[in-house]
Amino acid sequence: MTKIALTAAAILIATGSAFAGSDHYGSDGVNQPA
Repeated sequence: MTKIALTAAAILIATGSAFAGSDHYGSDGVNQPA
């Protein structure tokens, strides 16, 4: 149960940061970690 929860959270964080990074930093051309 814990592994499933951690995996789901990791996937949500990864996809969220990926979309946010491409949306904000990608348009500005600045490569900064979210």
